[in-house]
Amino acid sequence: MNNKTRKNQALYALLLGVPCVIILALGIVSISNKFIGNKPHDKGTLSYSQFIQEVENGSIKKVSISSDRTTAIATFMNGQTKLVILENDLDFINQLTKHSIDISVSPPTK
Repeated sequence: MNNKTRKNQALYALLLGVPCVIILALGIVSISNKFIGNKPHDKGTLSYSQFIQEVENGSIKKVSISSDRTTAIATFMNGQTKLVILENDLDFINQLTKHSIDISVSPPTK
């Protein structure tokens, strides 16, 4: 084999190999994001209905309610925290108490 043939083979392998590696990497990332994205706590916020489900499932350890009672930070049993936009639910505190969740209210900011 001469040098020209080897260079052509190397170039051919490079032109074919690089796109294959990129496509493979994108496929792996796409598949892993699909599975990771299905976790219930993967975003920074949690809808109120999801929050109540997590409370009822026993996944919430602690809730810190803002002084104006419009938002809360939910701390999960695994240590993750999520922001929750609270609704005007009169039974909210009773649900937390019923499931033995630690409740705190942030002092008002000046």
